[in-house]
Amino acid sequence: MTIQNFSIEYDAINSQNTFTNGDTINGRIILEVSKETKIQSLMFIAKGKANVIWHEHYGQHQHRVFWSDEKYYEIQHHILREARQDGTEVVGKGRHIFPFSFKIPERKIPSSFKDCTGKIVHKVGAELKQSMKLTKKAKAHFTFVSKADMDIPDLMEPQYGCKDKSLKVFGSGNVSMNVHTKRMGYMQGEPVTVTVEITNRSSRGVKPKFILYEKRSFFAQGRRRVHTKEILKEKIEDVAKSESEESVTKVIPIPKRLPPSILNCSIIKLEYRLKIYLDIKCTKDPVIKLPIVVLPEVPAVKNSPAPAEFGFEALGKPNQPTWSSTPQQAAHQPLDPPPPYGISTIYCTKDLCLTPKNVSHEEFIGSTLAYFMHSRYVICICINIDLSLSMLLLCFVMCTVKLTEKSCSHFAVLYTNELAHTMDSVCSQYHSRFMLPKAARLLARVTCVKHLSVEYNKANERGTFSPGDTLTGRVTVVTNKETKVQCFLVRAKGKAEVTWYEQKGQTTVAHSDKKKYFYFEQIILQDRNKRDGSEILSSGRNVYPFTFAIPNTDMPSSYEGKWGKITYSLRAQLTQSIWLVHKTKTEFPFLTKSDFPFASKSEVMIIGLKARN
Repeated sequence: MTIQNFSIEYDAINSQNTFTNGDTINGRIILEVSKETKIQSLMFIAKGKANVIWHEHYGQHQHRVFWSDEKYYEIQHHILREARQDGTEVVGKGRHIFPFSFKIPERKIPSSFKDCTGKIVHKVGAELKQSMKLTKKAKAHFTFVSKADMDIPDLMEPQYGCKDKSLKVFGSGNVSMNVHTKRMGYMQGEPVTVTVEITNRSSRGVKPKFILYEKRSFFAQGRRRVHTKEILKEKIEDVAKSESEESVTKVIPIPKRLPPSILNCSIIKLEYRLKIYLDIKCTKDPVIKLPIVVLPEVPAVKNSPAPAEFGFEALGKPNQPTWSSTPQQAAHQPLDPPPPYGISTIYCTKDLCLTPKNVSHEEFIGSTLAYFMHSRYVICICINIDLSLSMLLLCFVMCTVKLTEKSCSHFAVLYTNELAHTMDSVCSQYHSRFMLPKAARLLARVTCVKHLSVEYNKANERGTFSPGDTLTGRVTVVTNKETKVQCFLVRAKGKAEVTWYEQKGQTTVAHSDKKKYFYFEQIILQDRNKRDGSEILSSGRNVYPFTFAIPNTDMPSSYEGKWGKITYSLRAQLTQSIWLVHKTKTEFPFLTKSDFPFASKSEVMIIGLKARN
């Protein structure tokens, strides 16, 4: 069999191996092949969804199925995709590791849940497609715990209930009880203090009892199915009969591992109730039920490993826990003799960089370049550099670099803080064998521009502008040497935009619209005479003034709200090549004149109504 292992795993960020809104999940897809293999695509998938299904029987021969599902997010990213004319990509013989990273959406999403009738699952997966073969799939579920929703009505308000019971057949008199709790919401493991005031004016003794139970509700096609389960039961000594009044307090501990309440899912609800009743023999017991909302405890997040260590098994942390779609083997059986430097093949996505540690520059450079000579995917390895610049360099290389030598379409780019010295030494050492000078010089251009900013001069004491005003300012660029640029320009723009979402059944509909009031562009530098696609920007600090006349027309004032905003901005853009563009932006406050009574922030509502219609 050509593909011997295809699996996916992710890294834990806390001791409980849970994730919540806004967390970033890092992991890797592992592919082992016994020979050079052609594939059409390799795709990463992250998904969160809920579904319910149950059967109801009518007689002996009829039954009906009720089902429903709900999707919260689905993220797809093509790691490898067909690029050749024959519609395939080739993966070399051996073990290949494809790192991935994705951020869980910040919006309200229900926690992971599983029951025989329904479930809420959050998972990461991978799909490998080959021509004329079945699609291979791998997946790994992760535990998602939603952040505590403090907007639930009466969550922190005291809860109260009362009940009266008259005894007639097997006794006489009256029994009443009043129940109080401090609030409705409690964290996992937090105790619930219940105060019960009992008035017994009957001929029988009563015994207060407490039951904490869960209520699972499932909804589909207008029907509901409910399951209940007792979690714990407590009781108090008998309250004497005949004209007695007593107030008792009981502490009910909420189990530490109790799943949090699920109230933000339309087809599955997990609720908790505290049931207090008086056990009276030979009669129906008076019962009071109070709602309990179990809030998730926020686990301490440990220092998660940087994505830079992904895949470097020989150099990484061997004891780091991972969760995979397949059981971990005690020892990996190599398909081929390992590479000379003992590292698996690493493939980078556009938002990831790799940083091996504890390896000398000379040893790492030589072995890495030799190993990557005959592969077919661009790889960037950044050493001793901050993450943001590494991501920029990696995206630059992955998207744009093309080698002129057909026999070598896969190379490594090395980068350090001592850019000039390191690049010069690497280029001179490996010029003839690995053709690195071209890539090194291209990457070195990234650091030529040290600073780029755009500023404007205030037109009045308040710093606001109005229709008909003149907007003046300057663009400042600082370079460490003479820099070639294709185009350098500044823009002024005024626009309004709105976006909101509406839930229609199980479908979320997005409404959006935008409107532009003015757009001006002033070119500072542009290739005109040299015909080599570049102009020279001198070394040091360069300041370029600009002037724009704001149209004397009806335009609304600056505004920003939850669903829309009206912005007026200045943008500067310096283009060194089609793949290397520097940008900066600043907004200026705009205030309409009183001569235009209809121009106001209400225009955000007006253009938004167009989208709805």
